[in-house]
Amino acid sequence: MLRANPGLPRGRPDSPEPRFVDLEGGGSLAIVGLPFDGAVLGRKGCAGGPTGVREAFRWLGTDGMPAPLTLQWQDLGDVRVGGTVHQAHAAATDALTPIFAAHSAVVILGGDNSLSYATVAALANATNAKAGTIGLVVIDAHYDLRSYVGEPTSGTPFRRILEELPGAPVAAAHLVEVGIRPYANSAALATFAHTKGITIIGRDLVRVMTPEALTSAVLEHMSGVQHIFLSVDIDAFDQSIASGCSAPSPDGLQLHEIIPLVAAIGRDSRTRGMEIMETAPNLDPTGNTCRTAAALVIHFVAATAERENTSDTNR
Repeated sequence: MLRANPGLPRGRPDSPEPRFVDLEGGGSLAIVGLPFDGAVLGRKGCAGGPTGVREAFRWLGTDGMPAPLTLQWQDLGDVRVGGTVHQAHAAATDALTPIFAAHSAVVILGGDNSLSYATVAALANATNAKAGTIGLVVIDAHYDLRSYVGEPTSGTPFRRILEELPGAPVAAAHLVEVGIRPYANSAALATFAHTKGITIIGRDLVRVMTPEALTSAVLEHMSGVQHIFLSVDIDAFDQSIASGCSAPSPDGLQLHEIIPLVAAIGRDSRTRGMEIMETAPNLDPTGNTCRTAAALVIHFVAATAERENTSDTNR
């Protein structure tokens, strides 16, 4: 089900300090690509996301990382996804389930946001999750809580997770959506989120909160869960740094507003991974979007390594 990534960039072998890409090859954190955009509602291109984000890794150094020489990760390549949306989701879930079971954390490079259902399904399968034991933190401009007839879309994953996953491993009380943007959603979806009891921390609220307050507000709703997963749709960010996506928009989030939250989630011992979705390199010739996605990944990976190093020290 997996195919190797032949084009993973490498740092300079003569560098006095390893770059992020030089640390690939081992470790308990896995990176996996889901190159599929068959469920995109708007502009397509995020099937190229995994390759584009990997290419952006070449710009990442290790200065500032906690114990960079002990940080290791492995790129398992891309899942072979295709066919109908349901077929693609089934293939993704089948391939990711043993990967979640074998690794302490998994980073998913998407791919369209519909795949979030398949990813969380795989995590639930791998952990034999009971009802209400998975907490889901979503960073997105959109609710992605639409209903559907026929095949799912990139606007349906979190409603599906709440209503269709066997055993209800994610409860609405443990779903937090951060960065929801004004004028980017219908009033009906806002009402649905409120009725369900989903926690919404909109873009305007993010802007008046300190990073510490934002992190505290999010993790408060993770109380009682056994596992946490972070889902990031790149369109949550301002189009000046993330124009390469299906639905870019001005006045979105900035990296400095969100990176502390991403790092805090990565350091939490319950966190089993993150996904970065909707990155479409063909829609951004500047490469800014891929670099934004790569920056989010490295902060998560470094935080996960910090937690692993702390755990090893305490053993």
